[in-house]
Amino acid sequence: MAQNIVAKVKDSIEKMPPLSPVVHKIIIVANDVTSSAQHLTDVIQLDPVLTAKVIRMVNSAYFGLPQEIKSLKQAVVMLGINTIKNVALSSALMGKIALKKGVLDPEEFWKHSIGVAVASKLIAQRLGIDKKLLEEFFIAGLIHDIGKVLMNNFFPDEMKQIIDISQSKGGFIIDIEKNVLGLTHEEIGIAIGKKWNFENNLLYAVGRHHIPVLKGDSAIYSMVVHVADTFSKVLKVGFSGNYVIDTIDEAIWQSLGISEEIVFEALTPLNDEIQKAKLFLQ
Repeated sequence: MAQNIVAKVKDSIEKMPPLSPVVHKIIIVANDVTSSAQHLTDVIQLDPVLTAKVIRMVNSAYFGLPQEIKSLKQAVVMLGINTIKNVALSSALMGKIALKKGVLDPEEFWKHSIGVAVASKLIAQRLGIDKKLLEEFFIAGLIHDIGKVLMNNFFPDEMKQIIDISQSKGGFIIDIEKNVLGLTHEEIGIAIGKKWNFENNLLYAVGRHHIPVLKGDSAIYSMVVHVADTFSKVLKVGFSGNYVIDTIDEAIWQSLGISEEIVFEALTPLNDEIQKAKLFLQ
């Protein structure tokens, strides 16, 4: 029975629509150290709808720029190639991830996802991460539960069972998912991420935000999203189907070099920033 469900999950992932080829070109150009602002502008302009969305997003209150941005080239020059890459990626992903109204409440789910996105960026900022990388932490938080979208949309009975067990008996969410579905939302998220050619940093955030890795180039994304996810639950920012709040291991605090008090301080503007992010993603 479990093997049958696993096969159905894998089939559902295979049938998911691919991301636009333009998005893949944007990532390639942005990651090429020899690329210029004009190179990235030329690629994004291949998709007129995406171009319009990027200009609208950079003019939102989220960035708080002192002047209106009227062209894509101006946006790339002012905010940098990496930031515009992540703005374009946010827009493309939000267009592909549609949570059906069913077991999970879409409004609460997206509130949680945006909360983790904003919290991840604020924590990264507090850690002194390079400014041009901050939006990557935002995306990592935004899509960390992408596997639950597929579970909610295609396996509502199993999703309801998982949530009911979490509420009535507690327990580690990925253990419950493994017992009920045969796969966890992290494993499903990684499969979706690989299909959409996510970079390693995002794959680690999606696939290891409950048991973070402590070493390696992408470990910090895994750890930051784990802390952001946990604090979003503590602060009751939305709901994504898990009634249990993870414990943050001491090794993670030591590796990040921060404490619970520092995170609470970093998250002081969380609610205001969530409102700005909602406008940014509309």
